[in-house]
Amino acid sequence: MRRGGIVGSVLIVCAFACGFLLGSSARKPPTKVPPVRVKLPPPAPALPDPAINHALAENGATASGGKFSARLIDGNFVSSPQGAGAALLDWRQSPSDAFIITLRNPVPLTRLCMLLGDDTAERFCRYKIETRPACEGPWMMVVDYTYPEEQRRGWQTIFFQQRSVQQIRVTAAYSSDEGPVQVVELQAFSGPQAPQPGTNLALAARGTRASGGINPDVLIDGNDWDYGDLAGYAYADMDAQQSFIVTFKEEVTIDRVRFLLWDKEPGRFYRYKLEGRSDFAETWTLLADHSGDDERCRSWQLVQFMKQPLRQLRLTGTFCSANRHFHVVEIQAALGGLTNHGADSARGEF
Repeated sequence: MRRGGIVGSVLIVCAFACGFLLGSSARKPPTKVPPVRVKLPPPAPALPDPAINHALAENGATASGGKFSARLIDGNFVSSPQGAGAALLDWRQSPSDAFIITLRNPVPLTRLCMLLGDDTAERFCRYKIETRPACEGPWMMVVDYTYPEEQRRGWQTIFFQQRSVQQIRVTAAYSSDEGPVQVVELQAFSGPQAPQPGTNLALAARGTRASGGINPDVLIDGNDWDYGDLAGYAYADMDAQQSFIVTFKEEVTIDRVRFLLWDKEPGRFYRYKLEGRSDFAETWTLLADHSGDDERCRSWQLVQFMKQPLRQLRLTGTFCSANRHFHVVEIQAALGGLTNHGADSARGEF
């Protein structure tokens, strides 16, 4: 009995000691592990919207040099007769006169567009364009069109490797009419804005212009559904050999033209021919000839041809079964996409 009591006492003491140790460790506060701090990279700067023209007064740009330089950045690129809407540079003085356009902030640019005075088809100019990333420092050449073989007219579109730009300098070199170099507008963009296949490029909203006949502007207004007996169409006098001429803002690559002949009178039909020419071509290239005696063309016409760069289209009516006028509601031009189904354009699906 005595020996068993001793053993029991020892067991009780051991159990008590273990319990004390366990309890002591349980009462200790847990060891704090410091949080891991991960340093994140700064967010990438937002790229400028490629559709924004940074060379606009309303976007903070300023213009200096020459005469009437504020016209370069007013957003109005409708040329006026005798250069009334253009800024002017005197290329005959030494050194040659230059415009300087200063953007509000440095911007990564890839493209410049410039409209030379085009109130006469014969005039051509020579010039050079430079940029620099700040309002001081050396200038970097973008294009040099000062050489004798250069004959620059109308819209000029210049692509270049992306660079930071705050100032743009346009220097005059020559004008074929011996007057000042006329510049209607200058635009600066951060992206190429390449049109998607099937995009209608023959729109006034894209800088395209139409001339010839009566009411030519309706040909490129984008409205091919709201027309009737007295409105909504253009017409040309075939006895006077009038033609419609569509001039794109710049040379474009297309492979089809679609246009809507006035079709509100059952049985009426027309005959016509369609031509085109590139930026510096002196002669027209025939794209379609539907002037034969067996032709009876009505409503939507789709002309497809080999893909080619064109600056102008000329549409000439040769016959109308009702009178001496050639009536056209709308003209469209694209690289792919257009079909000969009029409902497509009403839904904007080209």
